[in-house]
Amino acid sequence: MTFPWTDNTLNVSREGALAVAPYPAEIVSRKAEGAIRAGLLVERGTAYDQVKPIAALPAADPNAINATAMLSAVAAAHHGPATFDGVVGASRIHPPQRLSLTLNAHADWPDGMISVQGEGPGGEMLVEDVLIPAGGNIVLYTHGIFSLASDIWLPACGGVNGELLVGTEPTYYGVDPRGYPGIALYDRDGEPSATTTVTIDDEGDVSLLRKGWVWVIVEAAVVHGAPAYVRMVLAGSNVRGQWRGSPATGFCRVPGAQFITSQASVGGLATLEIGGR
Repeated sequence: MTFPWTDNTLNVSREGALAVAPYPAEIVSRKAEGAIRAGLLVERGTAYDQVKPIAALPAADPNAINATAMLSAVAAAHHGPATFDGVVGASRIHPPQRLSLTLNAHADWPDGMISVQGEGPGGEMLVEDVLIPAGGNIVLYTHGIFSLASDIWLPACGGVNGELLVGTEPTYYGVDPRGYPGIALYDRDGEPSATTTVTIDDEGDVSLLRKGWVWVIVEAAVVHGAPAYVRMVLAGSNVRGQWRGSPATGFCRVPGAQFITSQASVGGLATLEIGGR
């Protein structure tokens, strides 16, 4: 195995260092919007060429897709982006979230099904049918995680008095590669912190690994081949963007990411693959 040089000494490795993969790494350059720690997943920034530390999840918004209620009708009805007038509307949902369906209480709602179509975290098409009870008066949630809502189909109803609001619910969430473009790589010119991690300063140049192998610090023991999960919620000294190899509260599965090496120690280094083939 080849190890990187740091401070003129051949070291085992350090957080954020590029590992040797059996295929070419895909690396892009961005500007830091705020200080960024090497080895962590980062979020897209305000400008196209910026990235920043992962932000806190947004609050639930019951009318993020449509602020004006969709009305029931005697015939089945379709609603598309032209009627999506919420703060998110027909734009991309970042971070990807479940959708909430809020039905008012009215006898016009039948036992039926609302169909929701859009895109998942990786841009794949999602179509989900959500069962609704007669009389409405309920808030329902999709199982799927949406990065875009494109179409809503309402069933044939008893009249025009049913009202539907579609919103976002961040209880479960996904990592969209368009919103989380890569892992910040170690830069030997970066500033080490008290915990030996390396930080790229605000407005500094950041090299991002989009596809390849990288050394990361893990929050729990991991094994070779385990899927990679990234922390999305702060917990004590654990920051967003850190890694583990199993599901846990506050973590999200990263599509195409897995651990290449095992690590038995909490806080130890393991090789992670991102953008896997």
